Amino acid sequence: MQSVHPPGSAGLPLEPTTSIMGRERWATAFPWRMILERDVPLAFGTDWPVSPLSPLYALHCALTRTPWADDMPDQRISLDACLAAYTTGGAYADFSEDRRGALKSGFDADLVLIDGDLEGLVKSADAASIAMTICDGNITYRDTSACP
Repeated sequence: MQSVHPPGSAGLPLEPTTSIMGRERWATAFPWRMILERDVPLAFGTDWPVSPLSPLYALHCALTRTPWADDMPDQRISLDACLAAYTTGGAYADFSEDRRGALKSGFDADLVLIDGDLEGLVKSADAASIAMTICDGNITYRDTSACP
């Protein structure tokens, strides 16, 4: 699922999508919390270039999503659940949970080093930034101001 997709997230307007969807479907639209409460694996991703690519911005959207009406369930999930959706959930969706999605000996060395306050993403999308990415053990991105 893409956490930037619900109407009202990532600057998307509520209308006309919520009207087209119909109020009777709102309670089960983009049901992240409902999925996790039923012990179903949740994987987050993006459909860039249609949506913003930044996983940190997507985390911010997931953490700050609000119900479309007072009588609708809150589908926000915790920061830990968001991180799991991007790591173990993504590996599960890719059928690669035996070698990706966790920091374990023998797993692929695909890592992201984050600089800043992840918990602060609930207040600001700029609370953290990507300092470095490592793919298959090779540095593929380095912010030299964060990681000289």
